Amino acid sequence: MIDLSLQQKKDIGLQFVIDLTAPSSAYGKERLRNSKSFTPEQKGELQRELDNIEKTLLYRSQLESEYRRLEQIFSQIKDIRKSILKCQDGILGEIDLFEIKSFLLRLTELTPLFETINCRAGYDGIVFQDTEQALQLLDPEHNRVASFHISNYYSAELTRIRSKKRDTEEEMRRFSFKDIPAALFEKRQNLALEEEQEEQKVLAALTRKLEPFVLPLLANTDTIAELDLVIQKAIVAKKYHACKPLIGGNSVSFVDMLNPEIAAQLNKQDKKFTAIDIELCKGATVITGANMGGKSVALATIALNVALIHYGFYPFAAMAVSPLFDFLYVVSGNMESREHGLSSFGGELVSFNKIVSDINKGFACVFIDEFAHGTNPVEGTAIAQGVTEYLNEKNAITLLTTHYDKVAEYANAHYQIMGLKQLDLEKIKNETEPLAHNDRVCRIAACMNYNLVPADKKQEPPREALNVCYLLGIPAEITARIERNYQELARK
Repeated sequence: MIDLSLQQKKDIGLQFVIDLTAPSSAYGKERLRNSKSFTPEQKGELQRELDNIEKTLLYRSQLESEYRRLEQIFSQIKDIRKSILKCQDGILGEIDLFEIKSFLLRLTELTPLFETINCRAGYDGIVFQDTEQALQLLDPEHNRVASFHISNYYSAELTRIRSKKRDTEEEMRRFSFKDIPAALFEKRQNLALEEEQEEQKVLAALTRKLEPFVLPLLANTDTIAELDLVIQKAIVAKKYHACKPLIGGNSVSFVDMLNPEIAAQLNKQDKKFTAIDIELCKGATVITGANMGGKSVALATIALNVALIHYGFYPFAAMAVSPLFDFLYVVSGNMESREHGLSSFGGELVSFNKIVSDINKGFACVFIDEFAHGTNPVEGTAIAQGVTEYLNEKNAITLLTTHYDKVAEYANAHYQIMGLKQLDLEKIKNETEPLAHNDRVCRIAACMNYNLVPADKKQEPPREALNVCYLLGIPAEITARIERNYQELARK
């Protein structure tokens, strides 16, 4: 099972998608809040969830008013599971019975509406249990009003006691209050006590009669949660043009994939997210690219969409294929240091040790962003190469980003961010020179090509840091020294 921390969910954008999803019912909200990923053994259940999302997308527009009414009813249903469970280990009070009756009345609106929708959509495995007899127990007068009182219909003895109490109270009204005989006060008090005792017997009897409906009632709360969440997942999928993934195989493949959180941030800046195409096979795949080039964004986007599939969401892509993994890991130095209170590298090692301990237990998917970037370049390169070589030999699909040299040589595949390649740097430099510093950064970012393209494994990461120095206006006396050092490194 995939077990991502809240911080990891935030870092890859999964929490953003969860927050976008807005179930109408208390049951749907709780199911979303406690969402668990599907395991390889639950492939059939996941497929059913994805199929039901697809059916919602197909028929929502044709049955818009029915779906909207369904959501409205969901929003009016309270969480009554405590009252339902009280049937098994207590005696229901009038408030409990009122809540159960109100729930049952909502079901009488909900189930025919769902049947109308389901005749077209044909949802798989979403079924409401018949609880009409439970409603008849709580509504013996068949008035279908959302209130509850202990009716005389429940007990002839209660009818007799209440009649005598009413007659006694009528007799008491013949006197002024101070002149009412003590015997009448006592008689009424005794009848009120009898009435209360008989009402408790009625409540106990109703509780016993409702007990056989505990499981059907709980099943209906689960059905509401499932249907509510499926509808909301479909709404998110439609908004972002997400696709139904194909589940299976031994590789991960996405076409025109995006990250909605980052896309939303870019939209505010009048920028557009560059869609990503990638195929990840068993072994290690390395992404290299320039600083500011979007390597971490690409990794987070891929990790997000793999995770979404496992959580029963449509991924944000035009096409998606993925197996189900036993484990999914996301390792980022900045993230790990926050979680463990360690140095960046120390936090990475803690998480990497977890991968090492689990990786032989099943099929894993591993995402590692700039491993060992907090160490010196010589050590960092050696560590990144060793980690890549190790993971490339495992029964796992691994994606790593790095700016270190010769790491991709130890991998199964290599992708590069295009960055500033194929651009007229002199022209960009002339355009940015008159700009303030922040404007220069924005201009350079706008010029970056964030496309991800396959590269030869021996192709070194692009050395564009010097170009960024030029474009950001670092003084010539400094860039000259940097350029000299570049040349010396190249000779080595």
